[in-house]
Amino acid sequence: LVQARKTAEQAAQDARQRQADAKTKLADLAAAQSRQADFASKLDDRIETGLSEAAGLAQLDASLSAKLAQEQAALVRLQSRSSSRASSATAAPRTSATVPLRTVGGITVNASIADQVAALLAAAAADGITLGGSGYRDPAGQTALREQNCPDPANSSPSACQPPTARPGFSMHEQGLAIDFTYAGAVISSRSSPGFLWLAANAARFGLHNLPSEPWHWSTTGD
Repeated sequence: LVQARKTAEQAAQDARQRQADAKTKLADLAAAQSRQADFASKLDDRIETGLSEAAGLAQLDASLSAKLAQEQAALVRLQSRSSSRASSATAAPRTSATVPLRTVGGITVNASIADQVAALLAAAAADGITLGGSGYRDPAGQTALREQNCPDPANSSPSACQPPTARPGFSMHEQGLAIDFTYAGAVISSRSSPGFLWLAANAARFGLHNLPSEPWHWSTTGD
């Protein structure tokens, strides 16, 4: 009987311990669930805030982009008007009444640069580069080019022509100080042409510089 009583007491004690353990686990589980719910709520708040900020930034970015585009357009218009005024108000014809001419290597140029052009052609030939071209162009020739290249020969700006073509009286060709080079008999129309590559590396030594928009056009000023 004593032994049975001890066994019953031990069983009751074990049951109380299991019950206490179960309550502890339940409390821990409830706390964990509470923390998880709090975290989820904060995460939702952060996501909502992030989305709101992203929408605000996107709207701000669009506004800034539109503003920059407007400012850029205004600058372009201002530059265009300024260039037009400068061209009409301050530009003066470059040609003179008499241009002393000499022909070297089949290219007629101003006599003042004839020797350096001859030296350039000789140096190119020594490197296996056959250059030719056209140099001096009288005002009538410049007018003919405008009629060929410009939508309105009398009034079009040089940049409105294809290719760009100066007004009569304003071309370096009319001074004999510009050359449109050919390589192996064809106009140099590409910067990958061996003729262009040779000129890019050597022409400055002979006083000639390229007009960036025209691979074939080289002059004493780069115009």
